[in-house]
Amino acid sequence: MTTVGTTRRHLTGSLARWRRPMALTTLGDDLTQAHKREQVRLAANTAGEADVLWSELNPSDPYPWAYAQALLLQDRKGQSARLGSAYLSEFAGAEIGRPVPVAEPRIELDRLVGVALGAGAHEVVNLTDAGVDQGLALEQVRQRFNEIVAAETQRTYREMIANTAGQQRKAWRRVTDGNPCAFCAMLASRGPVYTETTVTTRHDGMRYHKGCGCTAEPWYGKWEDWQPSPQEQPLVDAYFEAALQADAAKEMRAAPKTVRDLEGNVIGRSEDNILWRMRRNRPDLFSDGVRAK
Repeated sequence: MTTVGTTRRHLTGSLARWRRPMALTTLGDDLTQAHKREQVRLAANTAGEADVLWSELNPSDPYPWAYAQALLLQDRKGQSARLGSAYLSEFAGAEIGRPVPVAEPRIELDRLVGVALGAGAHEVVNLTDAGVDQGLALEQVRQRFNEIVAAETQRTYREMIANTAGQQRKAWRRVTDGNPCAFCAMLASRGPVYTETTVTTRHDGMRYHKGCGCTAEPWYGKWEDWQPSPQEQPLVDAYFEAALQADAAKEMRAAPKTVRDLEGNVIGRSEDNILWRMRRNRPDLFSDGVRAK
């Protein structure tokens, strides 16, 4: 089994089982689903190409390798941006009858070199400094690096959708794949509530875990016009079931959040009163569902 195989399966495995979400138009639905498939395929292929380059990593002289990885990412993020731009224009045309100005991404080569060094070469060095055999360290970091490459590729269009909606002072929503984890399902169950303000203050809307198959979709209707699809309604129900249980236990409706110190270092996680209930109440709905023993 190749190390990139797991990344590809995470990204593509459940798309075929997920029927359409609810945009304003059927064409809008179709465009979102087609765009998601294209972007997931591009991210998985990019991870595969990065995996081929992995064999060229020399931890003692990582900069040529990091530069090659950054050039690959720069090109593939450019492809993602072009796909995203076409989708946003076509989606707006379907939903409101006209295209909208698209927020173009900033694809900075220097930052991508830093991503390759930090997530790849430096991680290998950290493990070897801790006493891990270099060959084993290379294999341990390889899969994680592939996942980061895939996520970095997808980050391009996800930010474009959020930023384009922000320019139009419109909301956007999360659209899950066919096998969401409880966290992604919770975010999707909220509907089109994400705006530039909510993302800045809460951050949840732009959080995507490794191997995440979710996308974002602009919303051009009124809030009261949105209805979850038949496939999304169980996610909404599962969230409110857990939320009411938290209310009954006199607990805040709180999902876990990363806690950081003043310098931005991760120091822990806040208490979770929602997601653990969702996973246990409806384990069949979620990829991380917990079944009673």
